Amino acid sequence: MTLSIITITYKNLNGLKRTARSIQRQNFSDYEWIVIDGGSNDGTSEYLKSLKRQPDFWCSEPDSGIYDAMNKGLSHACGRWCLFLNSGDSLYEDDVLKRLFSEMPEADIVYCDAVFRGTGKSFDMTYPDKLTLDFFVERSICHQATFIKRQLLTESNGYSTDYKIVSDWRAWIVWIMQGKLFVHKSIVMCIFMLDGIGSTKLQEAKEEREKVFEELLPEYVKPLLFNETYNRALEHYVKKLHAQFLSKPLIRASIVLSRNNWFVRKNMQLMISLGSLFDKCFYSKKHRIKYTDERYDALHPENFKFIN
Repeated sequence: MTLSIITITYKNLNGLKRTARSIQRQNFSDYEWIVIDGGSNDGTSEYLKSLKRQPDFWCSEPDSGIYDAMNKGLSHACGRWCLFLNSGDSLYEDDVLKRLFSEMPEADIVYCDAVFRGTGKSFDMTYPDKLTLDFFVERSICHQATFIKRQLLTESNGYSTDYKIVSDWRAWIVWIMQGKLFVHKSIVMCIFMLDGIGSTKLQEAKEEREKVFEELLPEYVKPLLFNETYNRALEHYVKKLHAQFLSKPLIRASIVLSRNNWFVRKNMQLMISLGSLFDKCFYSKKHRIKYTDERYDALHPENFKFIN
């Protein structure tokens, strides 16, 4: 068996129907479909029984949350690869699985691109070919567009149930730190609906992310990540000092190096003061930088617009 598609659902019958249709339309057949329902009373069980091709395994019973349900699905999986396609999300086109597995790279994790869709909005999400720990500080890859070796998942004991929202994101960080091989395929794999818990409970997700960093990262790194005032001030002045003189990759490198430099960390106020002095002395109003992205993404070209 090549692929195990695991769908978790709870009181989302219409979303489950959309997911099921996208799976059953595939012209790729070497997969099993596993559905874990958290004990819905909305007709989910009756719908699954009515399908011409029923899931290879399904159950409807209470669980302890989405990652408990995912781990339950994993325990019944037989495929070499696992894809977690939750109720409501759907495979993008009828041949996406066939196209991917016709030239599947050798890797631990293969991540694809996605379309994010919500009420009145839809946008493409394209990921970089190389992932680093720095990427995951503020971003993630789409779980529903990512194929993970089942052996890796079982060796990792599935997903941590200590977190309600970000355990898949935690897994990416663990595997990056362990040196697991992530490979990007430029295929739009799924339509991800922006109505899930990770998209609606943003404050809770942020708090859980901070707990993950507290759990996983070395002590000397944590202050650099959690001191938002420090990070924003430092990035602001690094960019102001270098925006006209360095390429954008070098700007990013300057920021990363500064975050990890003990002298800069211990002398933040001095650096800010020097940055202000430099700004007053050498930047005319004509060339002052306007920041248009509040996240201060140094690689985003929209961040560097010169105004009169």
